Amino acid sequence: MEKTLSSRQLMTLTFVSMLSPFLRLIPGSVTAVSGSAAWVSTALAIIPAALLSAALIGLLNRFPKGTGLGEAVLRSLGPFPGALLLSLWTLWLICHSAFLLRSGADRFIATIYPDSKPLFFILITLAICTVAATGPFKALARTTEIFRPLLLFVILLVLLFSLGKVEPTFLLPVTENQSGEIIKGIPLAVEPVSVALVNAAFLTKFLRPENKNAHHWIWLIAVIILGVVFCAVCIGCLGETVTAALAYPFFVMARDLSIISGVERIEALVVGLWLLPDFVLVTAELMISADNLQMITGQLQSKQWKNGGILAGAVLSGVAAYYIAPDPQSLLQWSDKIIPAIHLGWAYFVVPVVLLIATLRRKF
Repeated sequence: MEKTLSSRQLMTLTFVSMLSPFLRLIPGSVTAVSGSAAWVSTALAIIPAALLSAALIGLLNRFPKGTGLGEAVLRSLGPFPGALLLSLWTLWLICHSAFLLRSGADRFIATIYPDSKPLFFILITLAICTVAATGPFKALARTTEIFRPLLLFVILLVLLFSLGKVEPTFLLPVTENQSGEIIKGIPLAVEPVSVALVNAAFLTKFLRPENKNAHHWIWLIAVIILGVVFCAVCIGCLGETVTAALAYPFFVMARDLSIISGVERIEALVVGLWLLPDFVLVTAELMISADNLQMITGQLQSKQWKNGGILAGAVLSGVAAYYIAPDPQSLLQWSDKIIPAIHLGWAYFVVPVVLLIATLRRKF
């Protein structure tokens, strides 16, 4: 396995891939739970995110540099329990990829191609991701390095030109009576960050030896700040009720944004903002799944096993994507309840348990 990535490249890839669940849950789903104080829930999400970061770093630091989360699970739990847990985790990654394909298709239908069927969009996205996954991982990382400035430009452009429409009364005051709602919104706010951190832990095996944890913490703080601003501007412009009711509040806010006479509409850029993160995240999860399969079977040097694992994961993802949510209501259930609950279970239950077992085995 080539160690070809710097920690900065890994954090760039992680940031771009995180935008997919980020735009899905923040601010709409968080606002539906926390109301006008969704931005506070997002700010407080740094606490569980930091704890997860510390747990992942602590786990990986118990093994030689260049060890990824998959290998750490196998070494911590032993051959059979570790392989079983890693197999289940891999199946979940494939299931999550299927959800991303289905939700991406729904985004196309809801914003650009109304009354279309999702199968076409699922197949096209899956084909592109499968081809990309069979290539070198560094190529995917370089793609995210190229497009990250554009993605940030689009986000910051929309936020900047929306500031004049923000109503402070939509955001303040935040009262003590809202504390329960704020706490309930934290899991949804932290879920996109948790997905990114766990995937990054799987991908640390691609890092060059001069890995630095400092980039990890800088990335985390920057992402939380972006989430807080994102929530505050959306709610401040649209109001609590509208933001919570809309499936894609950021798109709606950007669609009617007028910048200059020559650039009246920028929704095409916003759609591009959604497409690339989906592509990067699905591709990365197909790669992680195939790599996990190679570790489980002991075929780490086999390119045939790698490509076969990617193809098998892609087929399973495509089939699951077609059946996973037949209507928008069930897709919303997956988006707001099932996906976050399972992701948070892996991040905040499984990771600490593996860390505890690794610590005890090393101690005794």
